[in-house]
Amino acid sequence: MRSYKTPGIFLKRAQKSKGAALLEFAITMPLLLGLCMAATDFGRLFYHAVTVSNAAGAGAFYGARDKLLTGHFSGQIQRAENDMKNITATGTGAQPVTSSAVQYCTCPDDAAPGEGGTVIQDTGDPTDPDRYGCNSIFITPCAGYGPGRVYVAVTVSQPFPSLAPWPIIPNNTTVSRTAFQRAQ
Repeated sequence: MRSYKTPGIFLKRAQKSKGAALLEFAITMPLLLGLCMAATDFGRLFYHAVTVSNAAGAGAFYGARDKLLTGHFSGQIQRAENDMKNITATGTGAQPVTSSAVQYCTCPDDAAPGEGGTVIQDTGDPTDPDRYGCNSIFITPCAGYGPGRVYVAVTVSQPFPSLAPWPIIPNNTTVSRTAFQRAQ
């Protein structure tokens, strides 16, 4: 059986290890908080992008569900902005949403929508006979097979402010999505 005559040695070691643990904690805590903030900001950005994408899809679906609605641009924009209510609620300090809707009239052998064809935008003139449709474009039949196709495209964008300024990443990023839908 051993007897230790100097219990003070063990006491000094315990105090030194407490100081080392406190120093390690002080060094790693800002790093852990920074990582948590970065993960939260990335999650917010991802949620924002999904919400903007869903809003664009809702507006395009509204316009494409009936050929009479393909040119109802204000209705498509309203549907998209209604779908954004959860991140544009009053009092949250959210940035304003920018939405636009267009209609593409293409023949089957044309380029994909958004890359070619004729684009019809809302002229705002209620006397325009083709304000809400591709009818005057398809008076002459398309070369190739099949009738002309009508697509609706709704674009929704909104600025996204990050929680903190991050190196290399801009402080304010605009999240923008475009949804294409073929009219039924």
